[in-house]
Amino acid sequence: MADKKRILLVDDDVNFLKITKKILEYEDYDVELCSLPEMVIKRDDIDLFDVIITDLAMPKIDGVKLLKYVMQSFPGSKVIILTGNGTIDTAVEAIKNGAYTYMEKPVAPNELLKKIKEALRHNDGKTTGSHNESGADCFVGASENVHEIRRLVEKIAKVDSSVLIQGGSGTGKEIIANMIHHKSTRSSGAFIKVNCAAIPDSLLESELFGFEKGAFTGAFRSKKGLMEMADAGTLFLDEIGDLSILAQTKILRAIQEKEIARVGGETTRKVDFRLVSATNQDLKEMAASGKFREDFYYRINVVTVHVMPLAERTADIPALIRYFSDMYAGKFNKERVVFDQDVLDVFQNYHWPGNVRELKNVMEHIYVFANGSEKIRMGDLPHELLCHDHADRESGGSDPAKTGKRYKDVKNKFEKDYLFKMLRKNNWNISVTAKEIGLSRRNLHEKINQLGLK
Repeated sequence: MADKKRILLVDDDVNFLKITKKILEYEDYDVELCSLPEMVIKRDDIDLFDVIITDLAMPKIDGVKLLKYVMQSFPGSKVIILTGNGTIDTAVEAIKNGAYTYMEKPVAPNELLKKIKEALRHNDGKTTGSHNESGADCFVGASENVHEIRRLVEKIAKVDSSVLIQGGSGTGKEIIANMIHHKSTRSSGAFIKVNCAAIPDSLLESELFGFEKGAFTGAFRSKKGLMEMADAGTLFLDEIGDLSILAQTKILRAIQEKEIARVGGETTRKVDFRLVSATNQDLKEMAASGKFREDFYYRINVVTVHVMPLAERTADIPALIRYFSDMYAGKFNKERVVFDQDVLDVFQNYHWPGNVRELKNVMEHIYVFANGSEKIRMGDLPHELLCHDHADRESGGSDPAKTGKRYKDVKNKFEKDYLFKMLRKNNWNISVTAKEIGLSRRNLHEKINQLGLK
């Protein structure tokens, strides 16, 4: 039987430690607890843990200081940061300092388990999930852009040319990279994802190229780098535009020579991987302004795949709604919900700044609170989405006189918008809202039901 994966859990909340330990042990993890972060920095065996989970806000030594110690002494460690309200900016900074990811408290057990599994797959050189999550067949949509991307993937998957995927955050660039890998002759090899924005220059060589035992303080054993793990497979450099010029230079040399040298090693090792990169930045413009190496740009950009923002391919939204409905109905063991037409109209007209990732989050929100196969109405949508929708209407809504709609329809629309604004203003307190607008509680309830605001 394979050895259990070891997890170190650090938090000054003893109750949280005990509860989380039981959850993780039920999943067959070997869990060690620590309520005093200052004790962690006295250990010399941190590299024996597969994943470290630490709270951000702790007395004496906080999660950021602990993270910096771990990343400096044991490069390559997978650290998950847990953060409470008001510390998100600090958590994002922790990502830049090498944390694998961060999660907001209270943490849902299934989400924590999911992140742990992702970190473990990253350690093992296997970052591909199931086909339903990130595999070869889940780039969903019916727009011409999606069809063109699928056609392009079929063509380029069979050759080893470097590919640059350009598109906004949340558009599905990683899924496209996964498609290319799965359909290529390298599909039996590893798919290694590197978040370029998360690797500081000080850790770049040891993370990408690996290191030998004794190469630096804390290097108690030799370790493969991510490029070596990607041998015979695919190396995916995500957010490549965030690499420093120094990092670009080191990676370019490895790509050109197809060999790497581990930190502290005296010999070079041949590596053979397919390079796929992704960015939400204009690298050509960055190269022209000297912020990105021109030779590196042309090396990674043999074939370009452009992914349009979701707001420009609204034809994909119905298919995405069905896809995420199937996903979350299965995940939460619930019946598929039915959407009110007004809700579908909001989905089609909303500008989706977070692209497909934002739509996915909205669908998860809906299924978390859904009861059975009920109809989803406007009031069931996240407030952020509704706020944007109403702001759009207020700032650029069409002239009712030009729409040709019946008086009754326009009146109902106005009433719904008005009541929604007043309810939102009063945090959906029925009594306060009824008193403010001059209706009885009973009449307001009837209006809410009639207009589909519940």
